[in-house]
Amino acid sequence: MDFAKHFPASTWVFRTLTGRWARRVYLAALILLLSMPVISRARNAYRAREFKAVLSGLEKVKIDQTTEAELLGLVPRLTRSQPYKDSNQAVEAFYWVEFSNSHDLWRAWAWSRLYDYYHRDLERVEKAAPLLGAGFLGFGAGVSVRNGKVSNIGYRVGTLWPGMSDLLFVRSVHGRWQKSPSPFWVRSVDDQNLRFRVSVFPPKENVTVEWSPDAPAELLSHLYQLDLSCVWSLHGCIDGREIAPQLWRDAERIKAAARERLTGSDPCPDRILADRIRYFPDADVLWLEAVKSQEKEGTSEGEVPHEVDTDYKLLEVIRGISHSSGNIHIEDFTTIPSPYGGILKNPISPHRMPGERVLFFSNPYFESCRIVPATRSALAAVRTAPAVRKFPEDEYFRGL
Repeated sequence: MDFAKHFPASTWVFRTLTGRWARRVYLAALILLLSMPVISRARNAYRAREFKAVLSGLEKVKIDQTTEAELLGLVPRLTRSQPYKDSNQAVEAFYWVEFSNSHDLWRAWAWSRLYDYYHRDLERVEKAAPLLGAGFLGFGAGVSVRNGKVSNIGYRVGTLWPGMSDLLFVRSVHGRWQKSPSPFWVRSVDDQNLRFRVSVFPPKENVTVEWSPDAPAELLSHLYQLDLSCVWSLHGCIDGREIAPQLWRDAERIKAAARERLTGSDPCPDRILADRIRYFPDADVLWLEAVKSQEKEGTSEGEVPHEVDTDYKLLEVIRGISHSSGNIHIEDFTTIPSPYGGILKNPISPHRMPGERVLFFSNPYFESCRIVPATRSALAAVRTAPAVRKFPEDEYFRGL
C-alpha cells in the first residue's frame, strides 16, 4: 500500500519532523541544553574571579586607618549607600558588592523542575543541582565607614539557595556588646583567642570568623586564602572547610589549645581575664568573698552530676553593675555541659571555703572560668585592661 498516497497529511508531518532542517534544530537544541551547565559554571568562575579581586582589595584595608577615598581605590565595584548620622552624631556610610546567580534564567528553570520532580525532597535537589550547574552561588562583601574611615569589613560565601546559612561568613569587630538583657554565650574555644574567633558548625562545616583589628597578622592573612575552585566543579561547593581550609585548620588548632589549657595547670590565665574586659565592654566582674557553700544533686539527669550553691559577700563591683549590695547567691557546677562537644570539666572547683575570695564574670555568660581565685595578678589584669569602645556595627546579632 502506498502510505504517502493514502495519508498525505501524515506523510508531510513525518517528513517535516524528520527532515534535514528538523534534525538540525534538534541537534542545536541538544547542544544548547548540554552547554547550559557549562555556561553556568563559566559564569560562576567569572563571579569567583571578580570576588577574588574584591578580597585582594579588602586584604589591604586597615580598620580605623583606611580612608573612604583610599577604600574606593583598593576595592573594586563597590556600591555606596546613603550616608546617615548614628546616635553619637557620627556620619556613617555603607559600601557593598555582591555576585550571585540567583537571577540566572537557567538556574531558575532547572531548579524549579528539580524541586517539582523530587516533590520538595531538598536532599536530592541539593545533590542534583550542582551537576546541572543550577546550584545557588552567592558572594558578598560589605564595608562600614564612620567619619571618613573604615570601621568594619566582612564578606560571605553562600551556596544552594538564598536565605540559607552561608558556608563562610567573616567579619571584623572591635568588641562584642548587646542591648538585650539576656546575655549571649561565650564558648571556651572562643575564650582561647578573643581576637580571632573561628566557629565551625555541622553538618555543613559552615565556618564563621570574627576578628579584631589587633589580631596577629598571620591569622589575618588566612582570611583571604580561599579555594573557590569548587564553583565550577561537578559537585559544587559542599562545605566551608572546602572553601576555607586554612581557617578550618585554625579552628581545629584553637580548639586543641583550649582543651589543653582547660586541662593544664593554669586553666584560667590572666590574659584570658584581661581579654574578656578588653573585648566585652559590658562584662560584669564582681570581687566576692565566700560565706558558706553546700553541694546538692544536679537538676540535669546524666549531664550535670553535682551542683554547688554558694553565698558570697560583695566586696567590690570592679566592672559593670551588681543588682545586690549584700550577699550574692551563685549556683555553679562541678562539671559544665558544652553545646559544642560533650562535657567539659570545670577547671576551677566551685567548692569555696568561708573567707575565700574570688572573681565572678558574667554578662556575657562564659562557658568556663566564670569564678576564678582573686589573686593579686588576676585583680590587676581586670582592673587595668582597657575596654574597647561600643560601636553600633559591633552589636551582637547585628550583621553586615
